[in-house]
Amino acid sequence: MGRRQSFADLTYGLLIGGLAILAVTIIVAPVIIVLMTSFTEGQVLKFPPKGFSLGWYEQLFDPVKSRQIHKTAGNSLQIAAFSTLFGVVLATARSSRASPTASSCRRWCCPASPSASPPWCTSACSASGRRSS
Repeated sequence: MGRRQSFADLTYGLLIGGLAILAVTIIVAPVIIVLMTSFTEGQVLKFPPKGFSLGWYEQLFDPVKSRQIHKTAGNSLQIAAFSTLFGVVLATARSSRASPTASSCRRWCCPASPSASPPWCTSACSASGRRSS
């Protein structure tokens, strides 16, 4: 037979469940509103939309009309790829047994002025107890 849950267990479960539903609603509701607004047929985005149109998406995928946004998205993707690669390299170096010494870490992170290490370099180099400055 199953154990009977106490009142405190039930209220805790309801409270956590309610907070989870609230958090998901707070995160998802704006996305739904933006998506609904993007289908408006007017020249200005309004909520609630007056009609249904794919005009905004037509302009988005037209290479001539949205050249600037395509260039910006490309820049963002390049920065994201570089940041990911940089993080993987740092994490791999940190997790290997041949962990870099504090002085080599300083030279690599801040070659111009080793005494002025940026915070991310300090945390990356001192995670094993070594100080980078």
